[in-house]
Amino acid sequence: MENDMSWNSSEFHYWYSEQPSAKKRRAWDDLLPEQLKAYVEWLTFRSFANVAQLGIDPRTITNQLPPKPDILCEMAGEDQYFELGEVTDQELARQAGTAAKQGKDVFGGCCAPLEPLWRILDQKCKKKYEVAGAPLHLLLHYSVGHQVPATQLIRAEVSKSRSLVIEKLRESPFRSVWLFDGWEKVVIQSVHI
Repeated sequence: MENDMSWNSSEFHYWYSEQPSAKKRRAWDDLLPEQLKAYVEWLTFRSFANVAQLGIDPRTITNQLPPKPDILCEMAGEDQYFELGEVTDQELARQAGTAAKQGKDVFGGCCAPLEPLWRILDQKCKKKYEVAGAPLHLLLHYSVGHQVPATQLIRAEVSKSRSLVIEKLRESPFRSVWLFDGWEKVVIQSVHI
C-alpha cells in the first residue's frame, strides 16, 4: 500500500485527541482546507469501517490524492479503494451556512434528500479514477452537514430503484455503493454488482 499524502490523518487524530481544548481549537483552526477535507473523510470512513463488518483493517486506512479515490485500505488482506461523497441538500446547506454566520442554530433537522442522493450518485459514477486494478467502491454518506437522513424512506426508495442503481454501477468504475448515516453510525443500504 502506498500513500500519496504527506499529511497523515491518522497521526493527526492521535495527536489531536491528546491535546487540551484550547490547543485543539487552535489546531483545528490552523488546518489547511485540504487537510480538513482529508481528516473529515478519514474520520467518516473510519466510522463506516467500524460498523460495516467488511473486514477493513483500520490501521491501513489512508487518504489519497486525485486522480485516485479518496481512501485506500485493506479489506481481507487486499487493497481496496473507496470514493466518498456527502449527500447534501444544497439549499439546506446554504441556509445552515447563513444561520451559522448569524450565530443561529444550524441544525437542519431530519430530511430525506432523494434528489441530492441521485445527483451525487450520477456525478461520482461519471468520474474516472486511478486504481491500478484494485476494486473500487462508493461510499455516500450523511455525516458532515447538519442534515440527518430519514433512513427508512431512503432505504425504501433505494430498494425500489435498485435496478437503476445497478445499471449506474455497471456503467461506472464502482463494484458497490454504500449509504452511511454518520450521525447514527449505521449502514442504511448497499447495492453491489
